[in-house]
Amino acid sequence: DPMLTHQSSLAHRVALIDTLKEVEQQESDISFLDPAYVDIVHNAATIRAEFAQMPRQLDYLVGIVIDLYVDKNKFRGVNVQHRLGQLDRLLRTEYSLDAVLQFFREI
Repeated sequence: DPMLTHQSSLAHRVALIDTLKEVEQQESDISFLDPAYVDIVHNAATIRAEFAQMPRQLDYLVGIVIDLYVDKNKFRGVNVQHRLGQLDRLLRTEYSLDAVLQFFREI
């Protein structure tokens, strides 16, 4: 869970960098932004470098969880192919351990 949480958070921060940089260019003072967003702006290079060092790690971790979900349900005789998109989205954009555990319990 800590690795997946970190990778998901890192991917989310990288996705926000360009938008926040644009806000910074439009406004001379970005102190009105949430401190987390200001931190992303100030540490954009570090965040991108960290993300570049592990470009496939999130894909790898998501793949492991999806394979586990498919195998668990295949063992039970349930085809879950139609739910894999939901699980992928949950893992990449809305990640929380409780939500993933709830997803695994459903069906």
